[in-house]
This record gives sequence, structure tokens and C-alpha cells, in this order.
Amino acid sequence: MLKKTLLLWSGLFILGAVCLGFYLKSQMDLRLQKKVLLEQKASATIGGPFSLKDTKGNRVTSNHFQGKYLLVYFGYTFCPDICPTALDNMTEALSLLGSDAVKIQPLFITVDPKRDTESQLESYMKNFHPSFKALTGSEEDIKNAMTAYKVYASVVEGSTPEYLVDHSSIVYLMDPGGQFMTHFTHQTPGHEIAFKIRELLKLES
Repeated sequence: MLKKTLLLWSGLFILGAVCLGFYLKSQMDLRLQKKVLLEQKASATIGGPFSLKDTKGNRVTSNHFQGKYLLVYFGYTFCPDICPTALDNMTEALSLLGSDAVKIQPLFITVDPKRDTESQLESYMKNFHPSFKALTGSEEDIKNAMTAYKVYASVVEGSTPEYLVDHSSIVYLMDPGGQFMTHFTHQTPGHEIAFKIRELLKLES
């Protein structure tokens, strides 16, 4: 009986030691991930102030979104496939995030302000997540926003009157302070975007 009791206590001690080891390792991994995230933020030069207009013609600046994480994509409504793919994936991610989605403000910023009028943007964005805010502005306003986010865009020479725009296709995640956190491509599946955002939100908490 005594032997069985000793074996039981020995087993519990070993189990407790293993659990403690896993806990300490997880805490060390978490601290390391936070350190990497902070270093990444400090070294990134993506993002910055912008001043644009929403689909109602209201002036919108980067200050309007303080306290929110931003999921930012630059594109245009006449884009045949890349932009819809990116926006669909963002929509899926926001749906999968559930209650965490309220912490995220998705933005679609046009690189084609000539055609992407306020009414055009409003109609187009009905195809995607209802929390999206679409932004346009003068060519100078758009250029300044593109420069801040290191976005490239250029009209394709020789394309039809319904011209195409060659542009970089990156989805940026910015923290509530406007600092770059990570990015995705237009091909990143929605579930992968949601998973990564959840991980980063945990690190920020």
C-alpha cells in the first residue's frame, strides 16, 4: 500500500514538473514573440498619416481610426480579378474572427480616383464585408497615401478605354497606433489571415 502511494505521488510530481516545464516554455515563447513583434514595428517604415474621402464625401484622416487595428488594401473597382480576390479573402477573415472583428477596421483605398467616384465605390463595396470603409480623394491625396504605404500603381499602356491598372497587391495590418504589424498577399486565404490576426491580438493583450 505504501509502495503504491509513493508511486502515485511520484507520478503526480513528475506530471506536475512536466506541466510546469511546458508552462514556462510557453511563457518564454510568448515573450520572444512579443520581442520580435516590437522589433518588427520599430524597424518598419510602412504607413503614415493620410487624408481622404469616404463614399459620402466626408473627409477621413488616419486619426479617425485611433484605437482600431487597420486592415488596409489598395486597389480599384474595375480590377478584373486580383482586387476581388483580396477583398473576398479579407471578408472571409473578418467573418471568421467573430467578436474580434469589431477591433478591426478594413479599408479599401482606390488607386484609380479618376473612375472610382464615391458612388462607384459605394456600389462596389456592397459585394464585401459590411464593415469595409472605401476611400478615395484627389490624385494628390491618393499619391500621398500610396507613398506612405509603399504602394505602386500605373496605368497599363495600350489597354482598352476601360484601362487596367498595374498595382502592388498587399494587405497591410496596422496596430491602433498606426504602426505596421504584418502583411498578406491577395492570395492569402481568409482563414490564414484570421489565424494570424488572432495570434497578433493575443500578443498585444
